[in-house]
Parts: sequence; structure tokens; C-alpha cells
Amino acid sequence: MSDVKEFIKIRGTIKSRLTLFATYLDPLIKIKSSECTKLQLKELSLRLSKLQDLFTNFDEVQMKIEELDPESDKQLKERQDVENRFYHLIAQTQDLIENWHRSLNESVDVQSNAISFQV
Repeated sequence: MSDVKEFIKIRGTIKSRLTLFATYLDPLIKIKSSECTKLQLKELSLRLSKLQDLFTNFDEVQMKIEELDPESDKQLKERQDVENRFYHLIAQTQDLIENWHRSLNESVDVQSNAISFQV
């Protein structure tokens, strides 16, 4: 049973990192897409990649917990709750990246048109 405790501890660390990501993302969601910078967009993309890797790690750890404690409905409920958080944060982040990317492209197009008119 001590193996289960070790994996549950690792899962707790993963959940803490998930919470840190949500805390990082929350103020970014409130930024108008026209006010984002290329640097913010790149950083958010990198963090999304790390979040997706973390999701993979969670799945591996959770599978080990479920193998060692196969009859626990609590473990299945935990999987469902954490997976839902991951899916929600990943979808929010992807949506934000798409909006920011679109806004930056529109900004570049407007600047290009302004330069064309000046020439």
C-alpha cells in the first residue's frame, strides 16, 4: 500500500502544478486580445506544451494508482475531476492563443496597409 501513497503524493504535486497554471492563466484571460504581445503569445504556447506533458504524466501516475487500488471508486472520481480540469484549461489556453494570434495578425495587416498608403 505504500506504493499507492507514493503515487498519490506525485499526483498531488501534479495537481499543484495544474493549480499554478490556472493561476497564471486567469489574468491573461482578462487581457484584450489587441493588447497581447508576441512574447506573451510565445510564453503561453510554451506553457501549454508543458501542461500537455503534465497531463500525460498525470495519466501515467493515475493508471499506476488504479492498478494498485483497482476497486476504489474514489480513485476513478479523482481521475475524472482532474482530467476535467486539464481539458478545461487546455481548451481555454488554445482558445486564447488562437484569439491572440488572430489579433496579432490583424494588427500586422493594418500596419502593412498603413505603410502601403504612405508610399
